[in-house]
Amino acid sequence: SAGNYVLSGYLPNTLFTDERNAGFALSLMRKDLGLFLGAAADAGMELPLSDLVHQQYVAAHAAGLDDADSTSIAELYERAADVRLRLAPAPQEVTT
Repeated sequence: SAGNYVLSGYLPNTLFTDERNAGFALSLMRKDLGLFLGAAADAGMELPLSDLVHQQYVAAHAAGLDDADSTSIAELYERAADVRLRLAPAPQEVTT
């Protein structure tokens, strides 16, 4: 099936809510990415896409989002575009 927990359970209860309750804090994701990149550097590996992702998490930290859920990285883009991500309203059942 095309369904999965992230799309049907996690995102609707974190990213697409007004509260954005933290499940896995953005600060922890930033820390883990830093550790990962440090280990990669120690092994002589270059990971440019991972570096870019880490830069976004550093920017989110600077924007005061450390305590938010890690999916709140999207808030950087929301602020830049002056939008807020929301789920579409559930369709209403039509009775005849």
